[in-house]
Amino acid sequence: MITTILQTIILLFGITMCAVCVLSIYSPNRLVKVVKTVGGKNWGIFVAIIVRLLLGMVLILLAPDTRFPVIFMVLGALFILSAIIIQFVGRKRINLLMTWIERLPPLSIRLWLLLGIAFGSLLIYGIS
Repeated sequence: MITTILQTIILLFGITMCAVCVLSIYSPNRLVKVVKTVGGKNWGIFVAIIVRLLLGMVLILLAPDTRFPVIFMVLGALFILSAIIIQFVGRKRINLLMTWIERLPPLSIRLWLLLGIAFGSLLIYGIS
């Protein structure tokens, strides 16, 4: 039962990740602006940290029941580490990073979006 719930969480995250990346390939700067706007809100960083912590824990707990247990364990640890790093980096520096990303050529952002599609696909395939 618990495994099914954890798998559903990862499945939904993977599908959402793929869908957002596919839709954003057409207009990558729109995605950057949305992320920058949300990151500028008082609750934006808090939500980013909580989501990363929860997904990290889910990936670690689910790892033994996946096709790639080591990869899922490492990804879970990286999610948790990224939540800790975001906490220390702070909103101001993250907004500076988003401004830098906003200035990248659209092709560069599209390449990152392709990696996002690959990552979401890995999660979906890994739990099936």
